[in-house]
Amino acid sequence: MFVVIGSGGKQYKVEQGNVIDVEYLKKKEGEEVNFEVKFAIDNDQKIIDPGKVTVKGEVVKNFKDKKVIAFKFKRRKNYHLTKGHRQLLSQVKIKEIKLG
Repeated sequence: MFVVIGSGGKQYKVEQGNVIDVEYLKKKEGEEVNFEVKFAIDNDQKIIDPGKVTVKGEVVKNFKDKKVIAFKFKRRKNYHLTKGHRQLLSQVKIKEIKLG
């Protein structure tokens, strides 16, 4: 069985035991997280009502992603601007996908 969950405005296809990186969840390492289910399919390729499925995960670690550089430049105007950004992320292990 796999499900599509929503977190941080993005969607992730997960199965039990997967480890995914999602936007920062404001939870400490080891805490449990419940995800909103968007879509679910069982092993017989039948669609399941997302309201009947619960997905639980555990935060493995919180970390910062690689630095992304934003560079602005206008020719002949003596203008250039460099900014860097590191996104906060949480690594989550999917512990349980349960019908019911």
